[in-house]
Amino acid sequence: HHDYFEFDYDRREQRESLASDVSCHEWWNGVRLLGVRPDIIPGTISIHPGLPNFETLLKGHLEQLLRPNPDSAKQKGGFYHLLQIGNQHFTEYPKRGDRMDTGAPEFVVTSVKPVQGGPFLFNTSVGGFYGYFKYGIKEVSRLAPKGANAYMFTQPIITNPPGRKMQHTTGVKFFKVEVDTSRRVIRDEDVYRDYEFMMSLID
Repeated sequence: HHDYFEFDYDRREQRESLASDVSCHEWWNGVRLLGVRPDIIPGTISIHPGLPNFETLLKGHLEQLLRPNPDSAKQKGGFYHLLQIGNQHFTEYPKRGDRMDTGAPEFVVTSVKPVQGGPFLFNTSVGGFYGYFKYGIKEVSRLAPKGANAYMFTQPIITNPPGRKMQHTTGVKFFKVEVDTSRRVIRDEDVYRDYEFMMSLID
């Protein structure tokens, strides 16, 4: 599976290269392929690092990655799964149904206050392959103390804990947050599709 190709031509030194990122079945098996002209002297070329890490871009260029949200009035309120990237909290792009979290930041959180109570332990059934942590947000909201409108998981996910057959278990903490829904974080795939914009964000 070829994710993308890069072509790099150095006019000053007349060097050309073609690189491709390859994603294998397991996400940790990603490798790169590099092709060079046969007359290139080993040690005289450098390999482009590839696509910039989206979280790194977000930490350094948050304002450039925000877009006006025409549905702001409709999206105020709700119960949010929080992400923390650097020192900034975000709500996550919502999922539908009992699925894995999207892992994608959507709205900037302007205020985060822990809600007293707990500790809270969240249990959910294993939906399909045990390595996928699937759950419904309503399952978590039933645990939430009064005043909480957001949550984060606080412990590693344990599968099949003692005495609980085929379940995922993890700690969860609840918060009262204020969210700026007037602007939304652009999705990472949209950044990667716009080459000129993406390159403008690279320091």
